[in-house]
Amino acid sequence: MDSLNAKVHLRNAEKEDAEFVAECVLAAVGVYDFQERPEYFGQVSALCAMEDTLYSYKNSIIALVEGSPIGCLVCYSGDTYASTRERTFSRISSLDTGREHSDMETGPGE
Repeated sequence: MDSLNAKVHLRNAEKEDAEFVAECVLAAVGVYDFQERPEYFGQVSALCAMEDTLYSYKNSIIALVEGSPIGCLVCYSGDTYASTRERTFSRISSLDTGREHSDMETGPGE
């Protein structure tokens, strides 16, 4: 198939997609060396496999071309953002990423 005419299909992520979601989350924050840091990638993958975190597979939509994942969208409600953010970052606070967590990025009604 001509790559310019490839059809993109979307589906809700499943728990089995947690590692792919983790790759997308890490790439979004500029971390590309996750294969060289398996402990870091493992913890973020575990976070994505949980149902109650910001980066949960439950909050993710997978984009596929010819059945292969090419990207994902992670989105979450602003109504529960503050408590979910707290829960998410408390679970990864032990990771030394060299980055600080961002400010509140959304709020109720968004």
